[in-house]
Amino acid sequence: MSNSCTIDANPDIAGIGVRVSIYIQALLAIIPAAVALYQYGMTHTTVKNFGVNGEADAIREYHHQTELWRRDPQAAKQHLRDLYESASKQDRAVVRGAWLAVQVTGAALLISAFIQVKLYGLDLYHALIVINLSWISHMTALGLALTELFLADPVDFFFGWGQKSLKQLLPYILCSLHLTATAAFGLWVFSNIDDFGGNAGCNSDIHYWVFGHQVSATNPHFRKAGLVISGLAICPNINLQLEILFSGLVGFLLSLPGLIIHIVVVIILVVILLLVTKLCLSQAQKDKLTKFLGDLGIHNPMRRVYGQAMPYALMIMLFIIATEELIVVNRELVSDGENDWTFGQTLAMFVLLPVILDVISKLRRASRLGIVRAKAFSQSETEPEDDDSESAA
Repeated sequence: MSNSCTIDANPDIAGIGVRVSIYIQALLAIIPAAVALYQYGMTHTTVKNFGVNGEADAIREYHHQTELWRRDPQAAKQHLRDLYESASKQDRAVVRGAWLAVQVTGAALLISAFIQVKLYGLDLYHALIVINLSWISHMTALGLALTELFLADPVDFFFGWGQKSLKQLLPYILCSLHLTATAAFGLWVFSNIDDFGGNAGCNSDIHYWVFGHQVSATNPHFRKAGLVISGLAICPNINLQLEILFSGLVGFLLSLPGLIIHIVVVIILVVILLLVTKLCLSQAQKDKLTKFLGDLGIHNPMRRVYGQAMPYALMIMLFIIATEELIVVNRELVSDGENDWTFGQTLAMFVLLPVILDVISKLRRASRLGIVRAKAFSQSETEPEDDDSESAA
């Protein structure tokens, strides 16, 4: 490492306030999306209070949905569509608000980077930080955009993309454009990585963290990997399709061991069910066993949603670790002042306030929903006993 190599501090790009703002947004934004999906998952398996007043009405709605799913699944789906038309607007608005905060922060970071490169000069070290933070913002925003699309029409989410309105697709489109801008910036950086920035003499001394290994920023293999990833992400719309396909593949590989265990368990339970149904079991007990097996369905929509979200959360964590390792490894190259508190960092921290307040609100709603769910299950378990006692009388 050259002793004469010094990179000027740039707190508006790599300052602690900017980084913490993006990290917390990325981590906390997962909570409103997860809670909203959790509430959807409760609509046709447990209790969901769709604007009705009081727990008694919610419990009544639960029993109505349970019976409807048993008798006519198509009617149950239409019932959910009707309920969601009026009741999910609040959840979608909350997710849209979280998405907007993340998208604005990511766009502001990219615009700032482009301006600095053209007017003041931006060194390779800070350009790599911008690329990492932009990917974090993009993946967070895309996860929220997909969540909103799911909540807008949960039944047809996986099969009815052509029926979405432009207003519903707007977050998805902006996420694609943001990824295109990130890829364009990445192509610019990696195609000129040896002499990028006004302090090109330091480029060979800069190291990047790759799965626990430190790699020189001018390493040919690192440059090729950056060009390939940026090249695949440059084309609007196609870039998101490739990203979703990749995340689905990663999610499948991560869940493969659990999936195999799940299939084995289901097969064993089916065999047990076939055996015990030949015994003298009451109809209520048989219904409970059937319902239990039905809840283990591999093609459950919520499993598909969470299976898609898992690789995104993993990639966000990897980019956060890579960014912090990039800063730690190259700390000796950067001059003092990187952590100075600036106006840009203060503004970035204020963007966090609505996200934090929203998370608190969503967690409180989820907690209340869980209480109603427990009461509904308690009542549903006592009802068969009451029916048996009445028939015996």
